[in-house]
Amino acid sequence: MSVTGKRLQLLLDAERYELVSDEARRTGRSVSAVIRESIDEHFEDRAAMIRRAEAARRFLDLTAEAEQGPGRSWEDIKREMDDDLFTGRPSTAVGADRDFDNVQGLTRVDPAEALGEP
Repeated sequence: MSVTGKRLQLLLDAERYELVSDEARRTGRSVSAVIRESIDEHFEDRAAMIRRAEAARRFLDLTAEAEQGPGRSWEDIKREMDDDLFTGRPSTAVGADRDFDNVQGLTRVDPAEALGEP
């Protein structure tokens, strides 16, 4: 929030003022602070919804730039990524922008064997 604020005159009925005043006394804050916090809490959901919508739009913009077509199955992509991890070659599954120079000394482990299954 801005350091310089706007002045607001707010008229409350006795019941609302008592609720706000009691909360201010109970928490050691001013009536104004209680009202500001209530406003923040009320609009927090809307702000979060806007942030989520913007994130979804950015994600969709990224996917729109990807190659069009039927694409590959998840199984194919996962298999390629596993191969890339264990061979140390640049990934073709998710793009060639990853650094695989530090992948040394890894050996492929059969999941069934790792779990002790026959």
